[in-house]
Amino acid sequence: MKRLYPLFLAMTCTLPMQAQSNNFTLKQCIEYGYTNHPSIKVGEYDISFARNRVKEGVAQYRPQSSGSFSSDNSLT
Repeated sequence: MKRLYPLFLAMTCTLPMQAQSNNFTLKQCIEYGYTNHPSIKVGEYDISFARNRVKEGVAQYRPQSSGSFSSDNSLT
């Protein structure tokens, strides 16, 4: 066991590290911040909610129709 430990340690230290190598430009960083900032996402949801409320309000002034149908198979 004592012989395997240094061998294992040497093998793990010499392996290249596999970290994420995403290099962002300043423009990409700013765009990423704009799209993923929590307050901006909340604002987008608020805008979507307001648009749906406007659609609900406008729908009240549009013509509405309803109907029903019934069938009876009585032999009398």
